Amino acid sequence: MTLLHYLVSTIEKQAIFKDALRLEEDIPHVRQASKVSMVELEKDIGSLKNGLKEIESELEFHRKQPVVNGDRFVTVMKEFITTATYNFSELEDLFMDMKIRYENVVKIFGEDPSSMQPDEFFAIFDTFLASFNEARQDNENFKRKVEEDERRAKQEVEIKKKQQERKDSLTLEKTSKTVPIIRNGSVNGYHTVNGSEKGEFDDLISALRTGDVFGEDMAKLKRARRRVGSGVNQSPTRTNGLVREDSREREVNGKVAGGRKIVA
Repeated sequence: MTLLHYLVSTIEKQAIFKDALRLEEDIPHVRQASKVSMVELEKDIGSLKNGLKEIESELEFHRKQPVVNGDRFVTVMKEFITTATYNFSELEDLFMDMKIRYENVVKIFGEDPSSMQPDEFFAIFDTFLASFNEARQDNENFKRKVEEDERRAKQEVEIKKKQQERKDSLTLEKTSKTVPIIRNGSVNGYHTVNGSEKGEFDDLISALRTGDVFGEDMAKLKRARRRVGSGVNQSPTRTNGLVREDSREREVNGKVAGGRKIVA
């Protein structure tokens, strides 16, 4: 961003400076004026003046010649020279007025009229107006880019947020499938064991470790299950005592069985 970009931005923000944005409307002919050369204009004016003088000389020569029947040269050229002289006089006055105005303007800006030509002088303003309009356009493009970047960043944040929420939801769903949730005496939909059933489960694990589940003590394990099942309504102390006693018996048998070969 240049100083001109900053000035344009400040002018657009401050209502008091809004009129400065219409600078080009105040000097609409600067671009055309930047193509004018004072030297060339003076040459053109001089050429027109010399041409009128030559026509006047030619007309004066034909006036002195004998009149030829049907020859209207003198009459036509007399009307032409009269109109052309009047128009040229106006053009010359406009040229002189323009030259005086130009010299005054150049002096106001601290330049020398004899060295500063109109094409060079007005080209400065034309270049400034072009740069001014370009800076306005750059500011507009930058503003739109910032708005687009903010919109894109906001969308990315929303997308990341939704992705994170989806990820958290999947994690929570996966966790709910792996972590037991106890509801109404069941774990993840399976019935939970009470004290007696837990003892039976422990006995089964002990039998698997000692090998009793593959031997003749399997019948004892079944009888213990039936006793435990029938004694569910008994007091917890008695039931747990039976299970512990039965457990100790299996451990002893397991040690004995450990010394012999186990046949499946």
